[in-house]
Amino acid sequence: MKVLLIITIFAATAWASDPWPTRIPDNLALCYVNKTISDRFRRMPNSMENLVALIRKVEAHPDTVLWTMGKMASTLIHRFRYDGIIDIPDAGPDVVPVVNERAESDKYRLQWRLVPGIASDFPESSLTMEEKCSMHWMLSYTVNHTARADTRGTVGRSLIDTASEELEEKCSMHWMLSYTVNHTARADTRGTVGRSLIDTDSEESEGHEHHHTEHHGTEDVKDKDSQETSEGDAVEHEHENSVEENRESGENKETPMVESAERTEDDVMEESVAEEAVEPEDVPEDAPEDAPEDAPEDVPEDAPEDVQEDMVEEPTEEVADDNGAVDMGEDYGPSDDDSSDTSFWNRKRRQADATAAQPLEVGVVHTKYGTVAAGPVLAGIAAGSEPQSAPLKDLIKDPAMEISESSMDRIVESIWVATLAADIAQTSLLRTPRKMESFGPGGQWNCTLCPREYKLNTREHSMLTNAEFYGGVDGLLMAKRMATWDTSSYLKLSAVLEMYYSETGIHGDTKYRACNRLYNYRDDEIIDQAMLKEQSLNAALVMYSRGIDGAPTVLPGVKPADQIGQYVNTTMNAIFSFVDGYLSSSNDMDFTQCKGAYTQPTGEPTPATYTDLTFVIDQNTDAVSIYSQKDLASALALALDIQLGGSRMEVVSSKDGTPFLDLNVTRNRAELACSISSLPIGNSERRVADTLDRTRSRILTERSSEKANKIAGANKRSILFFVTSSISAEKDRIKSVLLKMLQEMPDVHIMFATLASPEELRPFVANFDRDIIRMGQFTKYYEAAPEIAKRLATVGARLSYPECKDLSTSSNTTEAKYVYTGFLNAHTVQYFRLGPENFYSSNELYLRFKSMYGLARYCVSTTKERPGTGDNCKSALKAGDTIEFKFNQPCGKMVPNFCTNIYISVAPASIDDNMPCSEKDCHTPDQVKFTFSHSGMRCSGAVAGAVLSHLTLVLAVLMTWFLNRK
Repeated sequence: MKVLLIITIFAATAWASDPWPTRIPDNLALCYVNKTISDRFRRMPNSMENLVALIRKVEAHPDTVLWTMGKMASTLIHRFRYDGIIDIPDAGPDVVPVVNERAESDKYRLQWRLVPGIASDFPESSLTMEEKCSMHWMLSYTVNHTARADTRGTVGRSLIDTASEELEEKCSMHWMLSYTVNHTARADTRGTVGRSLIDTDSEESEGHEHHHTEHHGTEDVKDKDSQETSEGDAVEHEHENSVEENRESGENKETPMVESAERTEDDVMEESVAEEAVEPEDVPEDAPEDAPEDAPEDVPEDAPEDVQEDMVEEPTEEVADDNGAVDMGEDYGPSDDDSSDTSFWNRKRRQADATAAQPLEVGVVHTKYGTVAAGPVLAGIAAGSEPQSAPLKDLIKDPAMEISESSMDRIVESIWVATLAADIAQTSLLRTPRKMESFGPGGQWNCTLCPREYKLNTREHSMLTNAEFYGGVDGLLMAKRMATWDTSSYLKLSAVLEMYYSETGIHGDTKYRACNRLYNYRDDEIIDQAMLKEQSLNAALVMYSRGIDGAPTVLPGVKPADQIGQYVNTTMNAIFSFVDGYLSSSNDMDFTQCKGAYTQPTGEPTPATYTDLTFVIDQNTDAVSIYSQKDLASALALALDIQLGGSRMEVVSSKDGTPFLDLNVTRNRAELACSISSLPIGNSERRVADTLDRTRSRILTERSSEKANKIAGANKRSILFFVTSSISAEKDRIKSVLLKMLQEMPDVHIMFATLASPEELRPFVANFDRDIIRMGQFTKYYEAAPEIAKRLATVGARLSYPECKDLSTSSNTTEAKYVYTGFLNAHTVQYFRLGPENFYSSNELYLRFKSMYGLARYCVSTTKERPGTGDNCKSALKAGDTIEFKFNQPCGKMVPNFCTNIYISVAPASIDDNMPCSEKDCHTPDQVKFTFSHSGMRCSGAVAGAVLSHLTLVLAVLMTWFLNRK
């Protein structure tokens, strides 16, 4: 009864909804006020890997244990997403440095009503402030046209300094989910006196037909938020010095929204007169000669320059509040001439000229299968979990523009409008009527290793960019499948995103994967194009009736639905042209296409052994090489499966092994890649022996608690040295330290990535072909990352028994407490090494494996490091089956040189037991959970002491032979 009551209460409250936030919530405004977090050069990456990692952290919080993925998606949307925010750098103290791009926020206001959720349900302790802001930026969309002067103190900088900053720029939840295009000019010189803060367009001319006022329809049937103020669209009322932006005539207008002195009606009239006569927007100095001028309608585009220059300076945009009061802007920073009351407007005028040739698209994330707007993806998952519908008359309570009664009876459905249809509607209203492009463009990331900023290919853009289209399609596809997926209690939001944006697709529904999105889009059985067109028109009618800025004028005698319907048709045709051209082309413009469901390969599974890697940066070189090494380390962080329960990685100094970043700094591989790229590593000595010795001591410390914590196995421990020149001067010391390490920990794996002679490194590695990376074969250092990761994945992880010396009567009970638990990804194989230091005195040794949530095949060998077909292999036939391997006296009788490692491989079996992995530690439902246990594992006794002595002697002889090789 108690369980039933909990479920009933949860079901009744899960889909309650917040009212539309008429101002940017305080908890989001903090992301812009905190200069450290808002620094665009230090933000967390905008990538699907980062988004998944942050969601996984939220899912691990105890408050979210019973949440469905729909509940998770809707809560994240309501807590972090707010489209249309454009941030302004260096806005000054006591100012929330943002403006509001109204076309985006007005569109999102419609979608908000269709995706119920409660922001306060979010467990605030699950993420750090930096992570919350990253979530906000990934989910909140805008396009920022502000020019970016990214010199940041160019005076006296060396070429290397410039290269490092460029690399940093090449190379966050709010940023990924909220969509906006930010047109604001960025003057990131930091500390420059007298810089203007925002980009302003020309004022509306008297001749412009300005019939779209700031009246908005109610957001829900009860019209709870109809009393919205234009001022409130920017920030909470506490932020009196915030800035707000209006969008008129389809163009972005970022206008400061601050308190000003009282003004009379005559003042307003005088400014209106001045407004009629002035302000064409000058072409930026760095704009191409053929760049169009965005002049107001009352000033001819071909007006002589001297006429334009003689025009009165542009006053600030007048923004009326609900009571008719007009709020003017105020200065935010130091002026060029403090004695001049017009100094701010002079600076504002100059800043208006600085629009970016390639504006930033914010609220998009990098994926292997194209850049996507993440907000619509999560909105689709949320909408599909709890579909909503409403007639237009319930969404439009105070129409700014009239539409017919029959149009008011049209129905808006959430799965369409919360994803793709709203963007089609927006571009159909604001771009298509002006004969502008209604679709595209694409863009480029500053760096795929640490994707922080995405710039569009062209200054002019539609309101349906490639990223918005991909995100809208993905969200719509997932929304339509949620009725099936969300009934599966084992599916989590992070798992769905991770699987969809992978080659293999959704477990059990592999046709749904990002690389197949365009084929799915063109499949009428999956996406009904007639319904998409209908829902796009319905969304457009809502926006039009609510008075979205820049909407077209409907011709006399023509029904709005008919005229706007033609614009929607034009946009749909542009989409068809793009998709059909993409699918018929042999060139992959944004991502590599795939078609249909995933087909499991027939060959051997992919090695995927987890590794704890120490990457040693060679500092005995120039700055360019150091930054290239960081590039390689960042790429390697992304190539390894770094996550909770997966691999780990650290970066250390070549001088003495001091960590720049240690193994426990993060399990978010996207964050780690960015952290590595930002490390301030300078030139220094390279002492390989000292670094090796320091690392040896640190590994011993890591393992000191294994007995107390009953650790039965761990990731492979590897050390990768990058060497740019010969290390022959240190050869003897390296030999000494390496021999000591291998006596203590024979499982530690050494690798070298070298620009020097590979032969001089041969004595220091176990497998020359595997453990030496010849960097000369790669054009760029980071290109070596996939190959290094591939080789690391073939080296066996470590199985151990720290209490193997126990001969007490309770030894069997103690041994039973040591159980290693592992998780296998689909179509992969993991390798393990059980060293003789754990079992050299064993008489009868039993190794036992059990698989759960899937079946596995287990292979063992004492001769092959990678056992497989042809070796001693056994497969479980059903979940819970125990597979046992027996070894009689594995080290023989006093013959230590015959005592070899026992090598093990574990791979998913080809048989599906239809039991998805549903435990909290399962990342995806297609994982196989398995355990390893043992009995009879001994390494002590009088005889064993002699064996150990012989074993150490043999090891010493072998090492002497290896280390003396030339």
